Amino acid sequence: MVPFACEMREVWRQERERAAQLERAGRTYGLARATGVGEVMPHDPEIAALKQRLDLLSELMDFDHHTQVAAAIGVPYEAWSHTVRTGDLSFPTAKKIVKAIPGLDLDWLAFGHKNGLTVQMAQKIARLQTPDDEA
Repeated sequence: MVPFACEMREVWRQERERAAQLERAGRTYGLARATGVGEVMPHDPEIAALKQRLDLLSELMDFDHHTQVAAAIGVPYEAWSHTVRTGDLSFPTAKKIVKAIPGLDLDWLAFGHKNGLTVQMAQKIARLQTPDDEA
């Protein structure tokens, strides 16, 4: 009985260590993601830059509100609101965004790289971004 308890303590310690690593990396762990208890860490620069690009989408599409963006890309508003708030962008949602906005590129959406954008889209993004927002 005692060896089993020692093994379980070690497993729990490893799980806590892994959760701490994921949290430091700006992600959530296990049920925290599903329940919303462990929101993505706001100080992660990559997540912050992604959230800025997601916020910029409504301006790129000439919409006033995120409900319009959600409807245009075919995603429920609650899911879109969660995506914009947390920066937790799924690949299926990213594909829908790129299909809905001509000239947009997955590489820009995910990483901020402008190489794959059309010239017109790159110019539009440059006009909309302030120097602090550029990724």
